[in-house]
Amino acid sequence: LLKTSFSDSVCNNLPTDPNKLVFGKTLDGVWLIHDTHLILESNLPDAPMQDGGGTTVVDTADAVVCANSPRTYKNEDTCFLSRVANVCDAGHAPTGESSAVVVCGSEGEIANVPRSFNHMLELVSPDGDLSVVLAQSRDSVWADITMFSEDQLRQRIAWTFALTFAITPSAVSDFWRETEQYMHYYDIFVRHAFGNYRDMLLDVSYSHVMGEMLGHLGSRSATHAYRINRSISFADENFAREILQLFSVGLVMLNRDGTEMVDATGKVIPTYSNVEITSYARTWTGLSRQALRGNIEESSDRNKIDPMIVIADYRDNLPKTDLYGGYIGDKYPLCVDIVQAGFLAKGSQYRMLGSDFTSQTYFAEWGSSTPPEAADFFELASGSNLYQALCKPSGGVCAFNETTVTLASDLTCFDKECDVDTLRVIKVDDIYFEYIRPPCVYLSFFDNPHTVRNRGRAWYGSFCMDPLLPEATEVCCDPSNLNNGIMTDTCNYVAERSTLATTQTSCAAKGQVLCDFRSIIDSGTSCDKWLWGYHWMSSGCSIQVKIRDEDGFIALVHAPVDGIPERNLEIDASHYFNANWSRNRYPTSSSDEGCGSCETIDNGCLCDTTLSTRTVYRRAPTSAESVISRLEIAVSEDLFDPSGYTSTQIDTNLKAYFKGTSCCDEESVFEATDSRTQRTWLLKNIESLVYIEDDGNDIATVGGFSPYAFRNPPNFHSISRVDWNNAATKYETEAVLDSIFYHPNVAPFVSLRLSQRLGMSNPSPEFIERATTAFETGLFTSGGQNFGAGKYGDLAATVAAIVLDPESTTDYLDTDPTYGSVREPLLKFMNVMRSLEVKPYEKYPYIEFNDIDEVIGEGPHAFPSIFSFFLSDYSLAGDIANAGLKSPEAQLLTTGNIVALMNGIYSLISYGFNNCNGGLSQRVPGWCGRATDGFFDEASARVTYTAPADLDEAISEASMILTGGRLTDVNKQMIKGIVEEVAATDRDKAIRVLHLLTASTPEFHATSIPSTTGVARPVTPAPVPATKPYKAIVNLMLVGGVDSFNMIVPIGGCRNDIFSQYTAIRGPVALGAGALSNRITTAGQVCSSMGVHPQFPFLKTMYEINKEAVLIGNVGVMSKEVDKTNFWTETVTQLFAHNAMQEEIRNLDPFGAVPETSPLGRFSDALINDYSVRAVTVDTTTDGLIGRVDVSPPVYSISRRGVTAFNIDPAVDDMTTHIQKLNGETNSGTGYFGEAWSQKFNEAIDQTDLLQEVLSLETVDTAFPSTTIGERLKTVAQLIKTRSRMEVERDVFYVEMIGFDTHALVETGLRELFVELNAALQSFVDELKIQEVWDFVTLVETSDFARTLSPNGGAGTDHAWGGHIFVAGGAVNGGRMLGEYPDDFSEDGPYNMGRGRIIPTLSYDAVFNALAQWFGIPDDKLDDALPNRNNFNQLLQQSDIFK
Repeated sequence: LLKTSFSDSVCNNLPTDPNKLVFGKTLDGVWLIHDTHLILESNLPDAPMQDGGGTTVVDTADAVVCANSPRTYKNEDTCFLSRVANVCDAGHAPTGESSAVVVCGSEGEIANVPRSFNHMLELVSPDGDLSVVLAQSRDSVWADITMFSEDQLRQRIAWTFALTFAITPSAVSDFWRETEQYMHYYDIFVRHAFGNYRDMLLDVSYSHVMGEMLGHLGSRSATHAYRINRSISFADENFAREILQLFSVGLVMLNRDGTEMVDATGKVIPTYSNVEITSYARTWTGLSRQALRGNIEESSDRNKIDPMIVIADYRDNLPKTDLYGGYIGDKYPLCVDIVQAGFLAKGSQYRMLGSDFTSQTYFAEWGSSTPPEAADFFELASGSNLYQALCKPSGGVCAFNETTVTLASDLTCFDKECDVDTLRVIKVDDIYFEYIRPPCVYLSFFDNPHTVRNRGRAWYGSFCMDPLLPEATEVCCDPSNLNNGIMTDTCNYVAERSTLATTQTSCAAKGQVLCDFRSIIDSGTSCDKWLWGYHWMSSGCSIQVKIRDEDGFIALVHAPVDGIPERNLEIDASHYFNANWSRNRYPTSSSDEGCGSCETIDNGCLCDTTLSTRTVYRRAPTSAESVISRLEIAVSEDLFDPSGYTSTQIDTNLKAYFKGTSCCDEESVFEATDSRTQRTWLLKNIESLVYIEDDGNDIATVGGFSPYAFRNPPNFHSISRVDWNNAATKYETEAVLDSIFYHPNVAPFVSLRLSQRLGMSNPSPEFIERATTAFETGLFTSGGQNFGAGKYGDLAATVAAIVLDPESTTDYLDTDPTYGSVREPLLKFMNVMRSLEVKPYEKYPYIEFNDIDEVIGEGPHAFPSIFSFFLSDYSLAGDIANAGLKSPEAQLLTTGNIVALMNGIYSLISYGFNNCNGGLSQRVPGWCGRATDGFFDEASARVTYTAPADLDEAISEASMILTGGRLTDVNKQMIKGIVEEVAATDRDKAIRVLHLLTASTPEFHATSIPSTTGVARPVTPAPVPATKPYKAIVNLMLVGGVDSFNMIVPIGGCRNDIFSQYTAIRGPVALGAGALSNRITTAGQVCSSMGVHPQFPFLKTMYEINKEAVLIGNVGVMSKEVDKTNFWTETVTQLFAHNAMQEEIRNLDPFGAVPETSPLGRFSDALINDYSVRAVTVDTTTDGLIGRVDVSPPVYSISRRGVTAFNIDPAVDDMTTHIQKLNGETNSGTGYFGEAWSQKFNEAIDQTDLLQEVLSLETVDTAFPSTTIGERLKTVAQLIKTRSRMEVERDVFYVEMIGFDTHALVETGLRELFVELNAALQSFVDELKIQEVWDFVTLVETSDFARTLSPNGGAGTDHAWGGHIFVAGGAVNGGRMLGEYPDDFSEDGPYNMGRGRIIPTLSYDAVFNALAQWFGIPDDKLDDALPNRNNFNQLLQQSDIFK
């Protein structure tokens, strides 16, 4: 191994050809050869590197970094203490000396055998673009495993979950350059395919890849931002929303059989509201990357492999509500109980640190960057029982053979251990451990609160502290001088924490007293050296609440008698969270009584509080369900001693423990088991209530208490900062995942999604209920074999229940027209490769796809969005939608995808795996022009399957391996006739034709059996000559929710000082006046001038200069006009969800008057009898243009890359005719999914033939940018140019631009996006003006929703509602802003729902009403085109927008 570089000039003469060997001779005569093979070391969890990779660091002169994996939940049990030379970890470089370091391994981190195989994944592409081939390598790994791995069911389930937990490569850093982070992420699903869903959720949640994808990596809390500089921001909501909607519980409540729950009025019941999203978002703050390490792939000094680390300082430390009306932390023991039991109690945990005393859990409180010599640790005496438990002596020395020690029983204290209330870091011999308190929660309110103060800011940063908790340090005063505190000189360890009582006792023993000091005098000992902590004061402290009028949310206010509260607890802070009010009653400033004895403040009341703990059950409860629903405070199992109680078994799942002769009182404990989730708790028979204090005059009392009370909220973090630690943050994350995982929706939700991906788009309710039972019980039995570990969430049991259920295995169900599904294109192609035993050549050992995701619509590691390639609730318009069925995979049945897939299959079978005639291989052999059927010699892989000699057997076997035996007799006979004719002269070719035709049938492409007739479908008639003037509407959808409040910014001549409101609420994401040089006139709005985003100057050009565009303010999806009082009950659409709001924009039919249709599709319907209408989508599904079945024209769906010829080199004459007959007309009762394929396949063939011909004759004259949106708009412009050749009088186009879901770094994202959009839109308009057709084209921009005015902690913005759009065209009467730009951004503004989510004041229906009139739709058909328009008083007319 070369340790230093050579500088001798002789090196310049070495050959540069990497294929030539380079030899060298050392000074001692040893010959060496330069070997380019990479050497990767093994570092598995059960066998980590003994030195953590330190020797390699030394050998390479620090060219690499230490490879020791961080210690996480994934490897905790297998780490060990190493003392070998050069041992290292991320914080400690190898020194060449022996030291003590905990070394850990990582899953899948195995060594390679460098010279065992002569091939590597390519590092150089033919065109020199390194990144292209690096990205291909992960696809090659996936293909290799998919084709040749023996655990096919596991791999199939892994792919299913990869679709569920989709990752968009462009959302992840270095996505073109790296492979390992994607494969490591994908391995989560391979590893847990037959494991437990809880483990899968955990790994996904902590994954760096998912953290980047959904923004919780680096998300910081609002409390952190406010504490640092009083800035107002909010937690990123993206992951919180998607883990609920897409990964676990879905949007609506489900019955156990997967059917939707409805209320008494028949409306579906939402699973959660935005209140829960906001709360859960706060739980996903504080996750950061692990430190960089070696032995893993990295290209930007980032660790993208190991689970993220939690940092308590960045986590929101206030209570959070869950999905059940309770709190995260319910049913956990109280920390005060754990602390009083002590650090020697059973269940206490000690985590080894090695020879470094730096805590990995607690925050250091040094007042200097250099830690003290006498550090924050407590040294155990060798006679200590705790010493022995941690030391694990062997042969007279400490073995230290457990890196995490959990006490199995209570220990007796020894020596100075008996003098301390708690420990943090402790020293055992030469090794350090840290004490980890068991999981527990604090209550937000407690008896006798006392003031603690920060030493460094004597008049700032005070808290109310529970005196029973050892969370502050000692400072005493001489009774004669109560202003000067004296730091203790008798500590047991630096920064020793003690309870208030211990501190008072210690002060008294010195003749001193506890005091409200103004300054602190150092003791001159190590006890206070460098310390910057919190100290007990003599004064009390009160805890108040601010109560928000609109919803009863509360904010905590700490009011120390002497001192200023910490910023997040001061009266001006606004960190509100949900309170669980008794009878949903709370005081409001707007009520007749007003705030009563409370103080009236802006938008609410400020109230004093009183705490009450009361007994819940006075007599024995009757069921475990009752106890679980009412009791929320748990007893630690480790601390509970049943011998001190009398017990009685009330029922199978409920046991009562009580003292005395009968149950029940405040000392009673109930052991309750939830039969559904199999969880058991020990629960105290008490509840803690917080009452609003009453002065006896203004508010009537009930039983001596105020009528206003709420449950005391639990919290894993101390409200005070003094005891924040990473362990508590981890515990909270675990509790969050449990609150999701054990939700009653999870079992049917997961069962339904798995069933859909495994071939049943519409499983029966009975089927889902059986799978749900398997998920919940963790068991399934079939044929005498048991599956599953018997634990809730078991996927082995769930998968077995699905694939072995009679509905999955019974043949006769194949004939049910509603049974089955359309198959995924990627899996169909892999099916052909596996079934026909495609094998790579030695020269090309890997399958290398050619951007397969963009070609056929689906590819490994290339998901277009978090919603994957298709939506689970997608329903294809026509028979499937009319029958109320779902057809997720049918969303990919676009013309471009279908033709590309079939060409790829035909090329594979005819020429092997290559790029010839539409082949899907990356390789482009030079012989493509000479390619002949059956010539495989130059392909990178070829078919090796040998068919039976008998032709009938060959046909039957082809049916079995390609269609699962579903090939109908009609299609078999048709195929047989063709194959027999070919076999007469060339049997090998006949077998290829057999496979080509079988792979063309609906039986191959869907899992239902069609009732085919063998008669081709009618050919699309030639268009009638156009005689009427041409018009076109282009719907440009900005997917993800564009932040239109930074697209159009209020700036000049404003009422209500709205620009100041804008900058205040937007904070760090606001655009300053200096950046808004693209100013436009907006007469009649809140501001007379506004600014267009600086990277979107062409919008200003169209609007202000050319007068060809209008802006429309505060537009959104609406069911009817609403305000803050009724928007939730009167809005049908699921607000803030991408898929729901995108679907509604595409439909504008919230009440389902014309299901599964779009406004532009209905425009086509209204004009079809009077005009020649064409509808085209580019690079997307046809949803945005679908009209009524049997009325609308067929929708063309083409690729931005143009139209590819179908089957350019047919294997037999009239092959297209044969294929069309195989996919011909069907009889009544045919399988819906096979029929869907056949219909779309025929459309694709017809459209391809027509479009390829006309597009070849028309080209654009304008240079378009080579961006995705540039190419899409170029395609639209080219299609518009074909209008005369295709005899078109009316065109509707639907185009999408993705990337606007800017949850992080919104301005960085918008700048890039608007640069692309600006250039593409300018080229589009220029081209249409050259064509002299701009006056007849209108472009309308739409988007899911706008975004929150308030930013989140990642400098991004989250899902909101009303926003601003533009409409442009030569016929537009531009230069005006329509609608109403909001004139009040404040929280109490009439349309601010909170966090700057603005309720729209104008519906999309209003905008499309004007478009419909301009397009020529007569008044008597407007209601058909826009069935919801009459629900709105405000409708724009043609004259409002157009000249």
